[in-house]
Amino acid sequence: MSAWDMPMKLVMDEGDRLWPTQSEVPTSSTKAPSSSAVPRRGFGATSTTAGSFVGRRAGLREDRDSVVEDEDPDTGNLELPKASGHLSAVLARAALEELNRAESAEQCAQCAAWLGHALNYTIQNRDADLVAGSQSGLVLAAQRHASDERSLKQVLMSLARIAGPEFPFMDFFLVLEGGKTLEPQALGPAVAETWTWLLTEGGARGKMVIKVAFKNSSQGSERLKKLVDFTFDLLRQCSSKAQKDVARHCCTSLGALGWIVKDELVLVKKIADWLLDTVESFVGYPEVVHEGLVALVELCKERMEIFGIDVSRHEPGQDGQEATSFTEEVSGGQKKWRAASDSYSEGPGSHCEGSHGQKSLQRRALEDTIAHHLRDKALGLAYTCEARSDFSDDTLNQVYKLLAHTHPLEEVVRFIVANAQAGKNRSWKGMLWSVLDEINDSLSPHITSWTKAAASRKQVSAGKVQDA
Repeated sequence: MSAWDMPMKLVMDEGDRLWPTQSEVPTSSTKAPSSSAVPRRGFGATSTTAGSFVGRRAGLREDRDSVVEDEDPDTGNLELPKASGHLSAVLARAALEELNRAESAEQCAQCAAWLGHALNYTIQNRDADLVAGSQSGLVLAAQRHASDERSLKQVLMSLARIAGPEFPFMDFFLVLEGGKTLEPQALGPAVAETWTWLLTEGGARGKMVIKVAFKNSSQGSERLKKLVDFTFDLLRQCSSKAQKDVARHCCTSLGALGWIVKDELVLVKKIADWLLDTVESFVGYPEVVHEGLVALVELCKERMEIFGIDVSRHEPGQDGQEATSFTEEVSGGQKKWRAASDSYSEGPGSHCEGSHGQKSLQRRALEDTIAHHLRDKALGLAYTCEARSDFSDDTLNQVYKLLAHTHPLEEVVRFIVANAQAGKNRSWKGMLWSVLDEINDSLSPHITSWTKAAASRKQVSAGKVQDA
């Protein structure tokens, strides 16, 4: 039996581990699954190579639930090894050797999958020469089997596993293959799907690795800009036939990038503008509109001081002060709640004087530009989506969640009621609850933080009284 045919159940959505989970290890108290229950397959035959990576997580859970019992067996003190260190290098060298000898597209995909897991970019102290050799081998494999969509996706995904945040900077899209050029139009859909998978499958952990990698770089801001531009270019370069799927993947990618670049205001503006333009351009494709709206809502949550309720400027207990009162500021018809404190002032005569004060004013102007532009566009999107019968309630929920960030609550309520009276709103109660849930979800972390800070201050005060 070939090593690549070993029956091994994999976990792709929790740390991308190479080994079986403890719940999949048979013990004396648990009967091992029969050979008919567990498909005999290697990495290349798993669900990571077929279909969309975006829906892969749910599919794997269903597959795992059908094989493993609901309750984890008692494994005692058994600890499973991790894909790192010497063992990882041994597996990688064996997989690379088989990859270079693989003749069929299926064998190539299987070897590439093993290689990607053995040299995952999150593994520390990887052999630099082995990493470089593996990347070169995968690039050549992509050239050899570019015509096989399934194999190409697996090779690109493995390349992304190894390269991590450096994946967009790899110049393999125009490598000559037998005198011909690998056209970006042909690779665009597969690359877009792979890039989305890399940004989203790692969850917050994967995004944090990318953010830290570039934050500690001397050219961090410039490299983050290149990541955003790379995502934009994927849609520009692809053929018209594949634009719908690529646009959907790019929206998802930009939603993840919004968290990574949230401290770069210029990039936040570029992402918001691109998402708005894409949603408007692909309004006839509900799946693209849905992903674009989800990304916009997530961006609003990350930068609440720009999009909606501002609670980040001043928090209770900051600098030993009690919570200050909040005043209502009306700008361009939009209400923003800001902390009324001297430390918030950024005008002439405040602590922000000279160049720092000028930068603060420029930053405020850019924030207002972003907020007003999104506000103007959001209501138009709401009217457009309400008028379409092919949009699901879930997509409409995203529209109203966006309005919760861009418009005062009373305006959103009036909009919902007006549509209900005109018979346009299919589920006005559901939309109203979506708005309230979004406000609750957005404010909950801050309220929890304030509550803990208040409790801590009370404990300190009580301690001082007892000491006295």
